[in-house]
Amino acid sequence: MNSHEICQFALIWNVTWRLEFYSTKSLKGSLIYQIKQWSVFLILLVIVAFVLTNRGSPTADDDNSMSRSITIREIYNNGIRNFSQLDLHGPMNVQHNVGLPGLEESSCKDAFLGKAKNVKFKQDIPRWKVKQIKEDADEDCDNFISVYGLDRYPPPLQEELDFPLSFSLVFHQDFDQVLFLLRSVYHPQNIYCMHIDTKSPQDIFEAATAVAKCLPNVYLASERQNVVYAGYTRLKADLVCMKDALQSPVNWRYHLNMVGQQFPLKSNLEMVRILKLFNGTNDIEGIIGGGRLVNRFIKEFVPRQVKESGLYQMEGTGSTNPPPPNSIDIIKGSAFGTFSRAFVQYVISDPKVAEFIEWSKTVYSPDEYVWSTVHHSKAFKAPGGNNTGSPDRHHWFNTFANWGESRCYGKYIHGICILTPQDLPLLLSSHQFFANKFYITYHPGALHCLDKLIYSLTVSHTVTDLDFYKKVKSR
Repeated sequence: MNSHEICQFALIWNVTWRLEFYSTKSLKGSLIYQIKQWSVFLILLVIVAFVLTNRGSPTADDDNSMSRSITIREIYNNGIRNFSQLDLHGPMNVQHNVGLPGLEESSCKDAFLGKAKNVKFKQDIPRWKVKQIKEDADEDCDNFISVYGLDRYPPPLQEELDFPLSFSLVFHQDFDQVLFLLRSVYHPQNIYCMHIDTKSPQDIFEAATAVAKCLPNVYLASERQNVVYAGYTRLKADLVCMKDALQSPVNWRYHLNMVGQQFPLKSNLEMVRILKLFNGTNDIEGIIGGGRLVNRFIKEFVPRQVKESGLYQMEGTGSTNPPPPNSIDIIKGSAFGTFSRAFVQYVISDPKVAEFIEWSKTVYSPDEYVWSTVHHSKAFKAPGGNNTGSPDRHHWFNTFANWGESRCYGKYIHGICILTPQDLPLLLSSHQFFANKFYITYHPGALHCLDKLIYSLTVSHTVTDLDFYKKVKSR
């Protein structure tokens, strides 16, 4: 057992005892019991100090030895969680800017283990007001960063500094949920592009502008789109952020696109470790056969305005699209992906890709066809692409979503499950980086618990499931 394992054992033992002590009324107030337990803990600390004193100078591998590769389920089944005290009742959530206000008394451990029903979590919670966010950011940036928890994580490890990431975030409403998401993934070495839909209220645009002014690595997209569900402008919003990211002085390694209703399942360190295993390859879904939904690209679709709401939606014209240029075989996938820097440069600058994107403007959900086709099709020579083997035999790790494959404890909107606390056990078996989707207005307890998990994984430098990704990449 090395010094790190001894430290971890001592801390886990102490935290586990504290959870037991504070939850067992018969032990409360037992001074002798407390002295006995703390004495054993202090003896363990003396052992740790002795090992650290005699271990010699740190090596280049010390940073890597700071974290274990374990499964998320182990964390909850075995209590291996350096910050389990977050589950204690009290003001810890507020103090550390962890979770959502109003849900401090909720048991996330029970939710992850499938022992808590949705009714145990409050639906109506206090929310950050858009106007207040703007005023706080305008008044004092340092105070804003502290109050809203954008400095809640410890300094990144050197390997994170050496492997910066780029994120894009497309949204149009619920800016408090967007800021909650940004806080969960925010690290000073990364860059973040915020695309604000043109139909968003002006106060959201002004609040986002104020936030970006306080955070030097957060910026607004250089062009704004009226994003239509399943329309070309959804793809265009991502393309704008990709192009902007290439102008940044930060030499980011991968770009990940998100929307405001997603939330991470992995910490930044975990993503870095996994992406280093990718070694420049992209992580883009590929679907062939009947799953391609061929009518979506064979038939022509255009945005039409709905009189009652004034909003636009995609509708078929009855006409047929021309064949794709250059005899490209169309492959379907997800709107979300993990794109290498070289792939982003290729997408933005290659004439053949530009011609294909132009053709896709009358496709239904072109973002679900462009990334996957450019990555998987032999017609392209995309860096980090997959031109060998069947596209649907490759693992895809970017985003978890429940399209009806599993039971949904929430509700379906546009065919996708809106996740709740009772859906959290399903996420434990997922190997994806993010989950989609969540509403802060609908069972926000799911967001609350995931934020506590991500915070704990980050501050303890715990890495989960790394052995799984090693096995996948070695095949």
